Amino acid sequence: MLTLAPVLQKYADESGHYLHGFGDHLGTGHWSVEGHHLAGHSHRRCLTPWLHEALSERQPGPSR
Repeated sequence: MLTLAPVLQKYADESGHYLHGFGDHLGTGHWSVEGHHLAGHSHRRCLTPWLHEALSERQPGPSR
């Protein structure tokens, strides 16, 4: 499992942008458009290195 929350929270803290909610409900609920955008682009900083590490540590399975 890869947790994006720390990356998203750091961005929100540093930028002052809300990544959850809409209209009068900023800061709560589902990701906003910006939250989805950032999560999608976080793969460059998070998902790609995480997958590389996870797959390189994986033991080869039995031949089929």
